[in-house]
Amino acid sequence: MLAAVPFHFTVVLAIASFLLQVVTAFIQRPADGSVLVVLRSDKVGTYQRYWGAVSGGVEQADRSLADRCRQEVRLDVHGQQV
Repeated sequence: MLAAVPFHFTVVLAIASFLLQVVTAFIQRPADGSVLVVLRSDKVGTYQRYWGAVSGGVEQADRSLADRCRQEVRLDVHGQQV
């Protein structure tokens, strides 16, 4: 259940590929070093039902890659639509 994920996770690395227009955030819990993995939906375009990091497509209206990462974390981890 995503709502049970502690809020104190922090993004430790963000990767962007402008060819694929995707950002990926690796989120680590400082207390024990564990890394968050999420099960991809069967509604996404690639890698359905595979485990992975928080990721999402870069949109032309995004102000920055960091902003897009924050939006994906809010959506994937906290379930908040941005």
